[in-house]
Amino acid sequence: MNMVRRQFLHLADAATALFAAPYVVRAQEQAPKIGLNPHYGTPGNPADRTRVPGGSSSGAAVAVTDGMCEIAIGTDTGGSTRIPAAFCGVVGYKPTKSRVPTERVPAVLHT
Repeated sequence: MNMVRRQFLHLADAATALFAAPYVVRAQEQAPKIGLNPHYGTPGNPADRTRVPGGSSSGAAVAVTDGMCEIAIGTDTGGSTRIPAAFCGVVGYKPTKSRVPTERVPAVLHT
């Protein structure tokens, strides 16, 4: 197991499965609360960099919109992936509850 895989062992089963599959993981997003990140800066909305890109998965939505990656994953508590996707002009998808394993996901994020 290489160093990158070792440091992500705490990830949820859905993310861990990506490491076992033939996917290339490019980055890990620093997910802030409510889309504002005082530590690393809030990413600008690709349509207008002076505007916010939406909720806690805003970095993921910006990365997809800017072509940095083809897909991004995240939890969708209260629209956390769908709202930033809509703000950035891409699609956010929330699967049926229990369709994607939620083991090792913090309790507040089980949707």
